[in-house]
Amino acid sequence: MKTRIRPLVSLWLMFASPMVTLCFRAQAQSYTYNGVTFTMDQVAKFAPDVRFTPWEPYLPISIENLLTGAVLHGKNGKVISNPTQQDLAQYGDSTATIEINANEFGGDPAKGEGPVRLITAPVYASVQVASDKSYVVLNYFFVSGFNGAQTMRNTSGAPGHFNYIIRTLAEHEGDLESISVWVKPDFSAPIIVRYEAHGDSSYYKPADVDWTDGTHPQVRAGLDSHASYNGKGLNPVDWIVLADEKIAEVVDIVSNGYSGFTLANVQTGKIAYVPNGNGNRVTMVDPSQVSPYSVWNLGGDPNGWCAVRPVHDSGQNLNVFGGSAPGTGVGTWGWSGGKPNEVWQFESKSNGTWVIHSRVAPNMVLSIDPTSPDGGLIITTYQPGKKAQLWRRADAGVVWRPYEQHNGVRLLGLDGNGNPVGSQLWATYKGKLGTSRTNKYTAVVDVSGGSLNSTEHITADEQAGLAANWKNTVKTFGGDPGDFFEGTAPDAPGSTSKTVLNETVPAPAPPSGDVYIIYSNVGPNMVLSINKSHPSDGLIIDTYRPGDTAECWYKTDLGDNFTLINQQTGQIAYVPNGNGNRVTMFPACAVTEYSTWTVGGNFKGWCAVRPVHDSGQNLNVFGGSAPGAGVGTWGWSGGKPNEVWHFGLAPKT
Repeated sequence: MKTRIRPLVSLWLMFASPMVTLCFRAQAQSYTYNGVTFTMDQVAKFAPDVRFTPWEPYLPISIENLLTGAVLHGKNGKVISNPTQQDLAQYGDSTATIEINANEFGGDPAKGEGPVRLITAPVYASVQVASDKSYVVLNYFFVSGFNGAQTMRNTSGAPGHFNYIIRTLAEHEGDLESISVWVKPDFSAPIIVRYEAHGDSSYYKPADVDWTDGTHPQVRAGLDSHASYNGKGLNPVDWIVLADEKIAEVVDIVSNGYSGFTLANVQTGKIAYVPNGNGNRVTMVDPSQVSPYSVWNLGGDPNGWCAVRPVHDSGQNLNVFGGSAPGTGVGTWGWSGGKPNEVWQFESKSNGTWVIHSRVAPNMVLSIDPTSPDGGLIITTYQPGKKAQLWRRADAGVVWRPYEQHNGVRLLGLDGNGNPVGSQLWATYKGKLGTSRTNKYTAVVDVSGGSLNSTEHITADEQAGLAANWKNTVKTFGGDPGDFFEGTAPDAPGSTSKTVLNETVPAPAPPSGDVYIIYSNVGPNMVLSINKSHPSDGLIIDTYRPGDTAECWYKTDLGDNFTLINQQTGQIAYVPNGNGNRVTMFPACAVTEYSTWTVGGNFKGWCAVRPVHDSGQNLNVFGGSAPGAGVGTWGWSGGKPNEVWHFGLAPKT
């Protein structure tokens, strides 16, 4: 995955601690880092459940298969065909590259026939222990042989919104993504989950993550890019906007793995299909043609009247066109609030079949057209047992549960002597996982690799031409996201501190020293506070009350930056990427660029308070000056009262 490579800003290396020891026990296979002993079963306990779009062409791969047919261009001009992990360890410095065999781009083969496939590749895991042993960080790395082309979404003019891919922009050999889980030192429960996408990290509390079997965080991987996202609250198929370029958006398309189902007619065995666009008829195609245009999901109550939506565009809905009489055509149309012609009810019948009722009139059901079985679907009067009116649903998706496989979770990293753990010698490799390439726009296609319709193709082709010649079209397109389209191979694990096991992660900063009241300039005696009704939720301003620990803050210095620890809860202030996000409270062990702050202006006067990950954002009071007004971050507006703060020492008690 990286359409752009931006290294994670890590504070971990600022907290170097004594070397740790690694011990092997012949049968238990236990390891001890910094005084915490664990087994691989405990590491696998929190391994992720990763969901790919059903049409993902580039699946994860083991390092052994990635090296098959590869060429290592190593240090001192050494060139080795079919290199081994030992070769990577011996010749792989920061200047090295691995030229990957194109036959391995697709990744390790997935098991399963039809629309459901189970990925067989391993996940690589490193373990880091806090210097005070108060928590453990489990890092899980996803390796892929190839990063596909950039996914986009048209947002301007005719023919309306639609997703597409610009080939070959952003393509590169090799890919590396990761997710991390902070857990208690006895591995009993998670504390924090970190998702990584394009080098940027987002952190979540356990309650804000979807879990499989209680301990495996669910990950939605971006189509082609493999960027990892938290899917909680998203649609079964959705998109994440990376950059809004006025006439189009640079996006990652994600699904929940089992992103939906195919609808196969019992009489013909063929599956329901609809192309892009508003007002198209639903027709029948061969069951081998599983794509975003033949996979569906439900909106609303699956046991009642609900919307039925194609996964390629959740804004479209199965719709009865032009009446309620038998023989009326069925297609897709934009949502109109739940009218009778756009809601359906699935009634279970024998042998796993369904009758799909329309609400336009009693006893009207979805059917193929008996006079043209492969043509457009219709509604007709229900006749029990009639096969033309019976349907089968089959889950469609690609999922990866490495913890269910033998040796599916493999320990990666360096021991206290700087040697690779176990058989994973590539942990020391610091070069690129692939070779960089100069990308040039070659074609626009739909998200499953097929053809766009003629109107969409013209629109997407114009946008792709602008993107490919970016520097000459900044005014036309609205910005300069050129880094999204570079074909830059990612650095290997040996380049990141997350695999260096003798670098322990920092202990939570103990709340000590001076205590501050942080005044807002929106009104007299308005100060920064936690929400006492929901202490872990978004911060607020409140009326100053001497001695109220909810309004008292420790400013823990980290060089030029600092964390803000609330005296009442012992948690630290955190804000994610982006304009307009609320500042919330996280466990104190989450010392990251998203919970570290700096000051703009005079600390002893009224000043801006800025998150380290984006100095363009500023601590800001949202929506008024009354007690309870929310606090988040926003772009600078010149020093208005709602965006400047004053740190005053709290009275000694």
